[in-house]
Amino acid sequence: MEDFLDAFRDLKQQDLNNLLQELKRAGKVIHEGPRRSGYWILKEGN
Repeated sequence: MEDFLDAFRDLKQQDLNNLLQELKRAGKVIHEGPRRSGYWILKEGN
């Protein structure tokens, strides 16, 4: 999450969480690994 917050300094953490959840629901990204130490992956073909 820190990498995203560094890249998108204008967004609050909750805004970034909402954006990632929208992308997940749309099938654009998936979350791998444990909740806190996992990472986001861009799905192929999107």
